[in-house]
Amino acid sequence: MRYIEAALPTRNDMGQRRIALVVWIGLASAGAASASALTFEDRVRAQEAIERVSYAHQIGVSMPFEEAVPREVLERKVRTYLEQSSALERYWHTPVTAEMLSREVERMARETRMPQRLTELFTALGNDRLLVEECLARATLVERLTRSFFGFDGRIHAPARERAERLREELARGAIAPGDEHPLRSVVELRRVEPEADTQARREPADDARPRPLELSTERYDRVRARVPAVPGVVGPVAEERESFAVRVVLEEDEAQGRVRLATFVVEKRSWDDWWAEARSGLDAVAAVAEPGGALPALAGAGGPAPCEPSDTWITSSVLDEVGIAHSAQVWTGSKMIVCDADRGGDGAVRGIVPAGVSAVRSRRQSRDRDLEARDPRRVRRRHRDTSSPER
Repeated sequence: MRYIEAALPTRNDMGQRRIALVVWIGLASAGAASASALTFEDRVRAQEAIERVSYAHQIGVSMPFEEAVPREVLERKVRTYLEQSSALERYWHTPVTAEMLSREVERMARETRMPQRLTELFTALGNDRLLVEECLARATLVERLTRSFFGFDGRIHAPARERAERLREELARGAIAPGDEHPLRSVVELRRVEPEADTQARREPADDARPRPLELSTERYDRVRARVPAVPGVVGPVAEERESFAVRVVLEEDEAQGRVRLATFVVEKRSWDDWWAEARSGLDAVAAVAEPGGALPALAGAGGPAPCEPSDTWITSSVLDEVGIAHSAQVWTGSKMIVCDADRGGDGAVRGIVPAGVSAVRSRRQSRDRDLEARDPRRVRRRHRDTSSPER
């Protein structure tokens, strides 16, 4: 058996400290590891090593690792990525190959924003490329691929598309008026601004009596405008997005001022959780395919301080899908994904983005701070540190 001792940094409320974690990888020998010898138990032990690295970086934890991440959680995570591997082959005829795993490790090394953390993960797995590919890269790869295939699978989402096509037909023949309230409709006003004008506009006091436009640079505004109907009142085609089908109608436009009000009707696709609960049953086990041996790629910046963003700016996954807030948007803070709802006025126009039931949040830091202060001067901003896995 092989024992690997890895010194992993962690933090607590008293400051920084270092702890030594002993990780046991149950392979017969370090030099003779092979994909065929990799058992489910080996994978669970490797998953424990991975989870210990992540847990060591969490802030304010008080429970022992064994209580916070029990054995059943480790087994569930391993079963999930093995089932997703099987699903790729069954539903989308894309079996995971050794080349795919190798390229995924190279991608992780090339694109990671936390090289120190990834180095720790490699160390916890004994710098064994086979283990890294099969137990770390595979999980990341199959999660991304299955959700990507699922998101745009015409068979799975055919009922949702049919509903979207019927909705568009009703809009086109006037059975539904784009300007009227509708449970599937959201309205956003887009405004084109130059950097100087943007700065000046944000100095103006907030007026809660009128909806706030979504301010975009000229380049982004033009890109968004090109994706929606050119003429106000014309019903656009059904547009497929990752989680929904959307039909858009320009309600009104002021070309001289660079403003446009846009109605978006959204039909949600079947959710991943709903489909996966049904699809995962009966999936066969998959064999390990990674090739033994081989050095892990070098990580640029692994010896320096962990990189971080220049500010705590909140970044949306897109500009509200480039055109519109449907029913929600997502914000990645660096450690948490926050799902936000649209803060709408009585006319359905979007006033801002709010984490369900909380005060308005703007995507840019200065505007967010001003809005929060205007709504509640006592509110204190909280800055989140990144505790995510570097490969994500």
